Amino acid sequence: AFDNYGKYDGKLIGLPIVADVEILVYNKKMFEEAGIKEPPKTWDEVVQVGKKLTKDTDGDGRIDQYGFGLMGGRGPQAAGTFTNLYYAHGGTVGYFDENMKPQLDSSAGEKALTLMAKDLKAIAPPDSNTWDSAEMENAFSQGKVAMGLIWPGGASSAMDPSKSKVVDDVGFACSPNNSSLLGGWAMGISKYSKNPEATYLFISWLTHPETQIKYAKAGGTPARESTLHNEELVKIYPWFPAVAENLALAKPFSKLPESEELIRYMLEEANDAVTGIKTPEKAAKDLNNR
Repeated sequence: AFDNYGKYDGKLIGLPIVADVEILVYNKKMFEEAGIKEPPKTWDEVVQVGKKLTKDTDGDGRIDQYGFGLMGGRGPQAAGTFTNLYYAHGGTVGYFDENMKPQLDSSAGEKALTLMAKDLKAIAPPDSNTWDSAEMENAFSQGKVAMGLIWPGGASSAMDPSKSKVVDDVGFACSPNNSSLLGGWAMGISKYSKNPEATYLFISWLTHPETQIKYAKAGGTPARESTLHNEELVKIYPWFPAVAENLALAKPFSKLPESEELIRYMLEEANDAVTGIKTPEKAAKDLNNR
């Protein structure tokens, strides 16, 4: 996964400084109370256990606990959720085949949108068709949803006693289907740099093991595997092992110059499917034709 940060056309153009990847977060107490012994390993299992976890907990006749926190709004995380599901079901990395023909309406694309619009929506809060990452993180931290996809930055809020009611019940696991979505940052030296030697020294310092430990203690997600497995840091940031595991499986967004525009297309079509404006099949076809 680290090669995706700093390599292009086989050439090293930068070094990773922030390792970002989607992981599965789940409420261990809710799972235990439902008789579920371990986090789901596939998306089919997510749907199955999610149905058990969607319930009326106070007996007033209304569902107040949901199995999954779906980020189905008209925001970037809808595109992220779609991409994670697309890759999990065999979608082509970067969305295009070797002839640069888009594959977004493939079986993987249709399956991803169907999961979002039907299966996951059925075990998610009714307003999740407006959610992005902040809404998902808040719902999980307040004990409203039993599991969901989360980035490392959101994991910290779930473990913050000033923000979360479920601090003692939070678990982290590999994203389902042994597939995840890669984010993160890299830093390189521009050919127009007036101080390339100084820039090189700065990047060398920033990626040094000791600096990465300091960076992690300051709240960042390090880009060194050794740092993610550091025993002292894992006690502070228990999601680090899941981050390391998911990094080995993660695939990136498209690297095309037009990738930002493509992300906008994905989030719009995913939201249209989740809100029922379009069928998943129609949304996949429209996405592929945009």
